[in-house]
Amino acid sequence: MKNIIVFYGGKSVEHDISIITGLQAIENINKDKYNVIPVYITRSGEFIIPKTTDQSQYVEQIKNYKIVRFCLGAPYIKIGNLFSKKIKVDCALCCMHGVNGEDGAISALCNLCNIPITCPDMLSSAICMDKIIMKDIFKSNNLPCVDYVYFTKTEYTNNEQLVVEKCETLQYPLIVKPANLGSSIGIATAQNKQDLLEAIDIAVEYDSRIIVEKCLTNFREINCSAMGNFECCETSLLEEPKSWKQFLDFKEKYINTKNSNNPNR
Repeated sequence: MKNIIVFYGGKSVEHDISIITGLQAIENINKDKYNVIPVYITRSGEFIIPKTTDQSQYVEQIKNYKIVRFCLGAPYIKIGNLFSKKIKVDCALCCMHGVNGEDGAISALCNLCNIPITCPDMLSSAICMDKIIMKDIFKSNNLPCVDYVYFTKTEYTNNEQLVVEKCETLQYPLIVKPANLGSSIGIATAQNKQDLLEAIDIAVEYDSRIIVEKCLTNFREINCSAMGNFECCETSLLEEPKSWKQFLDFKEKYINTKNSNNPNR
């Protein structure tokens, strides 16, 4: 039976949704084929195996756990303290959201340990996580993308008016985002200058680099998953999220049960 690590949790502000994703994956992996090893990363960055993966019993301070250590250069982990148990790892499933996980950090760790992992490599993950770099690459390859500008927190602190003028070249409505976050955290729309200032003040609490885009209206959002690489890639059916708001915020994505995502081919 193959040993599968599931990474979840982490130091990101998206910690809580990562727990949900991880526990859902653990629950649905075929236990007849795979031995699942849940590796929970605490908010302080510790790698542990919790006593329970029952979501109803999950709390921030997990009292009963075993520490996990990785073996650089070899696909093994050590579990425990004084009398550690060594286990060979066949594959890792990354259920991380946000920085220190989804941005390529976990891919890099697994690469150092020669552990195969289901997510993209470090470079691909880092590029896709960074909205500014990703859009710059799109533009350089003549791929269409929404008009955008970006700036740093320092630039905003030193010259607020110059940053506002730069953003307003796009014309309202605008959407303001931290460059390296997901799950709609820190994101807000702006219909005027006051909205813009408030949105920027929120975004700089989460990241030192901010991207501002022209906010689309009367658009359709289509999701598509892809599996494989440049040699062989398989895509999923297309899905159109059904929303009653301008964009899917954290609550609507992960908490609100009113929203149902119906796949449309």
